[in-house]
Amino acid sequence: MKRNTLISIMILIAIPIFTFAQTEKNPDEFIRLIIRGDDLGSTQGTIEAFSQAINNGVLTCASIQVPAPWFEAASEFAKKRPGFCFGIHLTLVAEWRGYRWRPVLPIQ
Repeated sequence: MKRNTLISIMILIAIPIFTFAQTEKNPDEFIRLIIRGDDLGSTQGTIEAFSQAINNGVLTCASIQVPAPWFEAASEFAKKRPGFCFGIHLTLVAEWRGYRWRPVLPIQ
């Protein structure tokens, strides 16, 4: 399997978490399942994948990787959706073999 194919497969990881939080629109309605999208900005394809998942009501929240190569596009994507829940994915290293990125700060 090629690396690009593997990265494409890993674009969207949904983590179900059972909860009984109330929704904003209807306080009598409870959310039974939260699906979080992970690693937004890690590849160009994540932007399109998250867009489709959010527009189709699949995702309820998402996390963005700051040092990832497509962070700027991911942050612009998030700015256009002010009511959606975005968080920061704490990223210490680029763990993918053969797919690395540089640190956020300059190397001294």
